[in-house]
Amino acid sequence: MDESKLIFSAPPFPSYLSNGQDTYRPGQRHMSRDSLGVFDLLVVTEGALYIGESDRKWTIRSNEALILRPDQHHFGTEPCQERTHFHWLHFYTNEPWHMEHRRSEEPAVQTQLPGMFLIQLPQHIRLPAPDQTLAGFRDLIEMEKQSGLAARWTQQTHFQQILQSLIQDQMAPDDPVVKLADAATALLRREYQKPFSYEGLGEQLHFHPTYIARCVKRVYRCTLLDYLNGYRISKAKMLLISTSFPIAEVGEKAGFQNRVYFTRRFKEAEGVSPKQYRERFRRRGVKGTD
Repeated sequence: MDESKLIFSAPPFPSYLSNGQDTYRPGQRHMSRDSLGVFDLLVVTEGALYIGESDRKWTIRSNEALILRPDQHHFGTEPCQERTHFHWLHFYTNEPWHMEHRRSEEPAVQTQLPGMFLIQLPQHIRLPAPDQTLAGFRDLIEMEKQSGLAARWTQQTHFQQILQSLIQDQMAPDDPVVKLADAATALLRREYQKPFSYEGLGEQLHFHPTYIARCVKRVYRCTLLDYLNGYRISKAKMLLISTSFPIAEVGEKAGFQNRVYFTRRFKEAEGVSPKQYRERFRRRGVKGTD
C-alpha cells in the first residue's frame, strides 16, 4: 500500500450520492472513464480488480478499498483473472480538497478553526474493519429501496460510518501525539482570554513548547497561535451578533488586547471587518457602539 491520501476539511462532510455492487467474470475489466465528477469508492469482497488512474496502477484484492478521484482518467489495466465481486459508492464535496502522496508533518491549510478537522482518507487501503465496512454497504443498498426523507438522511449517516471505518487506525485515543495536541488545544480554549505564552503552555503541560507545537501542527495542521486566534475569532463573532458591546470591547473579551490586531486578524479570517460583520448579521434590535 502506498501512503497517498485524500485530504478533506470538515465540517461540512463529504456527502453520499449513490452506491451499488457488481460481479465481473474472468476476462472482464473495469470500464474506462474520464473525469467522472465524483469520488468513486471501490471495495472488493472477492477476487481482484486491476485499475489505473492517469499514470498510477493498483491491484485491489479482497477486503481492500480504492478511492478514485473525480478529476482523473480511470481505466482497467488488465482483465480479471477470477470471479470478482465489489461494491462501489459515489460521493462528493463542495469544499476544497487535495492529495498528499507521502507522509508529511507540514500544515495542509493555513488555519484550522475550532470545531473543524481534517479527514485523511487513504486512497488505497486494506480495510481495518472489513465486517463494519461491508455491513455499511449492505445497509446502504437496502436503503436505496426505501423512499422518503428519513431514508435519505439515514444514508448520509451510514456513509459517514463507512468513512470512519476506513480510518480507524487514525483515531486511536492512546496515541501520545494526539493526546498532547488535544490537551494543548483544550487548554487554549479554556484560557483564550489570557495572554498567550509558549513557556506558560509548556509549564502547564510539562512538555517543551516546541514539541507541543509540533504535535498540534501534526494533528490539527496549524500553529498554536493560528488555533488560538481562530478560537478567539469564533468567540468574537458570537459577541458581535448577540451583544451591543463596542468593537474594542468585543476584541478584548475574545482575548485580543489590541483593537488594531483584532481587526486585522478578523478581516484575514472573515474577509470583512468586525463592524461590517456585525452589520451583516446583526439581530433585530441589537445596535453596536463603535
